[in-house]
Parts: sequence; structure tokens; C-alpha cells
Amino acid sequence: MCSWSDRTTINTLTHRTTLADRFLYGQQGLGTSTFNLSRETDSPDSTVNYSIKLTVDASQSSVAAGDERHIRYALEGIEISPYKNSYLTLKFFVKSNVVGNYTIAATNSARDRTRLIPYTIDQENTWEEKTIEIPLLSGTGSGTWQFEEGTFGLGIRWALLAGSTYHGTANVWNSGNFVSTSSQVNLGSNTGNYFQLAKVRIYPGRPQDLPNDLQYVGRSLQETKLLVNRYFRTLKVSTGGVNMCLGVGSAVGTSANFDLNLPQTMYRAPDVVLRGTINTDYALHELQGAVNLSGTGFTSFARSADCAKWSLNVSSGVVAGRVYSHRLLTTSGWIVFDAELL
Repeated sequence: MCSWSDRTTINTLTHRTTLADRFLYGQQGLGTSTFNLSRETDSPDSTVNYSIKLTVDASQSSVAAGDERHIRYALEGIEISPYKNSYLTLKFFVKSNVVGNYTIAATNSARDRTRLIPYTIDQENTWEEKTIEIPLLSGTGSGTWQFEEGTFGLGIRWALLAGSTYHGTANVWNSGNFVSTSSQVNLGSNTGNYFQLAKVRIYPGRPQDLPNDLQYVGRSLQETKLLVNRYFRTLKVSTGGVNMCLGVGSAVGTSANFDLNLPQTMYRAPDVVLRGTINTDYALHELQGAVNLSGTGFTSFARSADCAKWSLNVSSGVVAGRVYSHRLLTTSGWIVFDAELL
């Protein structure tokens, strides 16, 4: 969790919001509970600098059948391929003001098989290390599993709350897509409840097979960024008025189209997202006439894993065929390329 490419604080998280790089927030249902994200320097030890903290902003006293909230991480098929018909060990540190039963949910590529592994937070406001054993294809039945590059291999979810639709049986491979057991606590029960996660590690083998003197060695930020950029990357600037990318004016006169070849092949064709406010943070800059046209809208297209494609719209004034830059007018805006495993 040393890499935070996007934002370090976010209020009222929505489904598939990026937390730290490679970690996402997920939710289903119409329950009233919402969570805020903060990056915290509070961590279990000196080997890690930060932790993810989700704090309840709006509560729900009861959890309807179709409600669920979770943090998730995913591995590509190629990453788990060496360990099929074997085991992985998940280790992490967790901290909360709500003690009780929690759940790790491991899911396959089609999410038609889920293994629910319970764990307990025993003490309030105290970092605790948890160890979870995940058997791959051991007693899973059929299900759909992928082990190739460019496929979804294994999903891992930290349940925060879940209704009965998402309840399954502990320590077996359930047939279906679940999030927790029925004993999972409702973290969203009160405003101010929180859940912190740090120092997440995945090792090959079973917990009892790991060395007793196993040491945690984190990757450098440079190594982490190279790996993260397969799934998520940003274009940011430190000053406003910067021309970021070149595109071509469309025939309709109200947009310019941009294709950006990516320096590193991403997992899939990325979704292009503009952070900030379209009509104040972005403009089209016509190079021939040195004219700025304020942005009014935006469209993202699926191009390829090697190329991002989008259009920036304006009210009028675009000349078909002329070259335009996608200009960032302020430091409040930046471009995100999101190719996270879904």
C-alpha cells in the first residue's frame, strides 16, 4: 500500500472506487450506509508507511438481504497458475473499533465459486495480524477458472457488511457469488465505525509450510509503480495550463478525439476518467489558432490494452481535422486510465 496514484481521501465511496493502488471498494444494494476513505500514517510497524482506513459516514442499523460492502483485491490468472491444485496463504493486519466476526471471500474468475473464511477482530482499536488459507481448486467442484495472462484469476474481498443474499457456508467452496457468512458484523451500524487494512501479503503454500522466520520485504515504490501501471495509471501536472495529449477535431464541430498509445500494455482496454470539473479544469487548445475552448463534456471509448481513446466536448468552435491538445487548466484536474480487474 505504498502506492496511491489517484486520491488519498474520498468522501462517500461508490462502487469500484480505487483506494490504494490495486485495492477497490465495492458495494451492492440500496442500504443507507456510506464510507469515506483516508490514507493513514498509522500502521502496524515500520515496514509499511500507510494503511487504508474506511470510516462510516452514514449508518444503517440493519442490513437488507441485497446489501453488501467490501474492500477487494484481484489477481490475474497467470499469477495463480503455478498454484492451481495447491494453496495460497493470505496475511494482513486489520484494526477496527468494532470487534467480532469478519469474513474473507475468495472468488474465481466467473464468481460462480466462493470460499468464505471467517476471522475475528478481538480487541478494539488494536492492530491484529490475520492468516488465511486459500485452497485453489481443492474441493471446488467445477466452476470457471482462468489461468492465462489477461484473465481474472482470483478475487479477494474483505467484508464490511452483507445481507442474506450474500451469505454462504464457511470453509467450503460455495456454488455462487457470496461475500460473508451469516455471522459477519455490520460495520455500518454506527457513524464513525472504522476498518483499517495494512501490510497485505500473499504467499504460496499453506500457513504451516511457511518459514518461522519469514520476513516482510516490501517492493520499492519504483517497482510497485511498474506493476501497478498494468492496471491503473494517471497523468497529472504540478502547474495549470499544460497541454497533455494531441487529438483531431471532429466533423461535428463540438469535440476533438484523442488516441494515446500507452507506454505499457494494460490488463484490458482502459476506461478513461477525468478527475475534477469538466468546464473549469479542462479545455481544447487549438494549436493553429492558439484558441482555448472550454470543455463541456467527455466520452470514454474502449480502444485496446495498448491505446486509450476518448473525446472532449465543447459547445462549438472546433474545426474538423485541425490538431487540438487536451489542456489541463488547473492542478485540480487529471486524467486516469483504469484497467483494474473487474
